[in-house]
Amino acid sequence: EFEDNLTKLGFVSGTLSKSVILPDGNSSLRYFGTATYYEDFAGPRSAVSATSSGNIDLEVDSIGSYSEVSFGLNFLRGLDPAKTEARQLNAAVRADYRFGDTVDSWCITAQVRLQF
Repeated sequence: EFEDNLTKLGFVSGTLSKSVILPDGNSSLRYFGTATYYEDFAGPRSAVSATSSGNIDLEVDSIGSYSEVSFGLNFLRGLDPAKTEARQLNAAVRADYRFGDTVDSWCITAQVRLQF
């Protein structure tokens, strides 16, 4: 059982991107890269573990500071309303890497969305 805790997380981030209109004049690509630094200003978290021999008080350190870099690509295309009910197609893919003294993770995210 975790006690009530307060999270105090600060971050600073910057993104560079470039958009390109494709030759069909109805589609675009946007390339981007983002760097973010996070700092957890909260102290340790408290918890209680219930065991068969009684409760044990636990203290868990905060996540501390860590960084994240992300790279990705977004695709956008306007659709012909005479051919489909959808008005726009969006597709995106991105890769994120998080690293620090207590963090080491990565993920890849992809999505496709139709707007009506």
